[in-house]
Amino acid sequence: MGEIKDLGLDNCASEPIHIPGAIQPHGALIAFQDGRASWFSANLSRLTGLDAQLGCSIATLTGPACWLAQLDPDFDDVAEGEPVTDLVVDPAGVEWSRAVHRFDGQVLIEFERSLSSVRDPYATSRLFNKIKVQKDIPTLLQICCDEIRAWTGFDRVLGYVFQPDLSGDVVAQSKSDRADSFLGMRFPGSDIPAQARALYVRNTLRFISDVGYAPVALIGHAAAAPLDLSGAALRSVSPIHIEYLKNMGVGASMSVSIVLNGELWGMFACHHNDALQVPLAVRESCDMVASFVTSRLQALLAEELAARHRDAASLTSRLGAEFAQADDPILYLLRSEQEFRRVLRADGLILTHRGKMVATGDVPHDLAVRIAQHFAQPDHLGHPVTRRDEWPATLQEVLGAWVGMLPIDFDPAAGGRMLVMRKEQLATVRWAGEPTKVYGQGPNGPRLSPRGSFNEWQEQVSGVARPWLAVTLEIANTIRTELSRAVAAMHLDAEEARRHLLAILGHDLRDPLHAIRLSATLLQRDEGSRKLGDRIDRSSGRMQRLIAQVLDFSRAEAGLPLVGQEADADICAIVRDLVEESRFSHPGVDFQVETPASLPCRTDSSRLSQAMGNLLSNARHHAAVGTTVNVTLEQAGSQLRFAVSNVASPIPAELLATLFDPLKRIGRAATNRSGLGLGLYITKRIATAMGGDVTYAYRDGRVEFVLAITAAATAEGGQAGPGSF
Repeated sequence: MGEIKDLGLDNCASEPIHIPGAIQPHGALIAFQDGRASWFSANLSRLTGLDAQLGCSIATLTGPACWLAQLDPDFDDVAEGEPVTDLVVDPAGVEWSRAVHRFDGQVLIEFERSLSSVRDPYATSRLFNKIKVQKDIPTLLQICCDEIRAWTGFDRVLGYVFQPDLSGDVVAQSKSDRADSFLGMRFPGSDIPAQARALYVRNTLRFISDVGYAPVALIGHAAAAPLDLSGAALRSVSPIHIEYLKNMGVGASMSVSIVLNGELWGMFACHHNDALQVPLAVRESCDMVASFVTSRLQALLAEELAARHRDAASLTSRLGAEFAQADDPILYLLRSEQEFRRVLRADGLILTHRGKMVATGDVPHDLAVRIAQHFAQPDHLGHPVTRRDEWPATLQEVLGAWVGMLPIDFDPAAGGRMLVMRKEQLATVRWAGEPTKVYGQGPNGPRLSPRGSFNEWQEQVSGVARPWLAVTLEIANTIRTELSRAVAAMHLDAEEARRHLLAILGHDLRDPLHAIRLSATLLQRDEGSRKLGDRIDRSSGRMQRLIAQVLDFSRAEAGLPLVGQEADADICAIVRDLVEESRFSHPGVDFQVETPASLPCRTDSSRLSQAMGNLLSNARHHAAVGTTVNVTLEQAGSQLRFAVSNVASPIPAELLATLFDPLKRIGRAATNRSGLGLGLYITKRIATAMGGDVTYAYRDGRVEFVLAITAAATAEGGQAGPGSF
């Protein structure tokens, strides 16, 4: 058995079926190269009466009265490609169908005895008229199957459509009472090896009059390269394919390829229980039918493609005009949700932008959150998927039916994306026999044998969605391009507004605020006006802090550094000053502080104080009334660890992904209604600039933020050194 398994799958995939060295016995063949006979079939003389010798010309082959005499001896009128067929009569008055074609420097002439075929001469034109008005593909193929069986006399004619995985579905069938039905069944792609599929494209008609035939050898020079019979009608077929047909109970067969855009799109497969000779002229009429079908398919697919592109163009033209002006991109996209789903053939959408997420089409909210969080990671899935097992393992178990996804990233910097979702297609596939081949001892030796059974074998298919067709990917790319262009315009407008705002904040507002604070100071000196002065001072101070935050935000967004010159400072003193200031300004808040006596280091104390102050302010605003804000400062290895915690509900899970994003609010329960949502963002940027980070945790009923930074320790009043803390 080891010898059999070593043959692997390649024995049928690498079989040289285009150079079999033999033809079928119902005809004869002769080939010429440079005007001289290079090959001929061993039955040429017996079947046709033509005596051939290698190297002879047409003239010496037959003499002046030869029934080949009308051929040009130099074959200058024989073009490369499709064979030219005609009817010739030999000296005995016998009619022959003759096919001549040129391939690879050889001119091949094939002969078959002409058989009388009484057929309605207008049948082809009537069928063509039926074909060109059909709108439904299965009906189109059914009409052709019926007509081909009527013309040829085959017991069964099947209309195949090939799937992306190369398997073939039988969507149409015409059969006699003595033939089994395969309608609605699927044949595995392995039934047609790659080189056979390529040959079906090059030579669209293949006929076997008798499956039990004995091949007729070709005679040629021993040193000559094998004669390529890719375009020959009489080509002897693979013994493995003959075995396949016998297993299927077929005595004669014909296949007519439907080739669309250079690919094998479908096929008419004809079977007969016994041997059957079909005239060449009839077979060519069947081949012409496939050409008619191809033309109609191209028209139908072009009409569908044009309709989809029109819908997409209507949608994207409106996007370009309106999206850049939208206050909320998610809400704007939701207004066109049904159109997006229609043009993209989607079952649902997941829309995300700046931490906001909306799911449509019955996509479960929890699943949408999980998927959105995954896409927020640097290694997010950025390509279309159609199968459950193509998703990351962490998501496969929660996907449910939503296994197909096509991402459209329109604003990556802000997490703006549209995830186009498709459900799995639950189906029962009716295979024409179990879709596997087995190792075994075949008539031609040990190898991978073709399937021996074609009894129906059912398979339940799940976890697979409809594939993303090229037209859908093209439309998705158009939508992505249009939305990205609108986002770019939006960002340009925002940048222009930012510059104007900075000019106002940096000049037009700072001077008036300074004058207001001076006036407040004068009012505070007067006993009667002190309360008014205090209020003006607090309000103008808050305005100055807001201005400073906006300026810091602008610096960070522009890539400018927030941290400046370092100097010696005692971090504990900074913390104590910040807490005392908060206690003075907000006497109703209780602060519990734990710090060492001192922690001297070199740092930008102004920015560090700003970051710590933001965390204190955040805790003070969100702490439950009557509870304590805990503040700790400690050394943690080479880092300083500043932690602030307060009693509060945990921050909702859907907000965690954008917790440190700018210009947002923590939630509806926030007491700091007048803030800009920049505090945590700026704190995060300062921490990063100082080689550290800010993290959030919720434990024991308390919200906790930890600022950890790297700072150079210094000895009290001296140089930096180990053990200084």
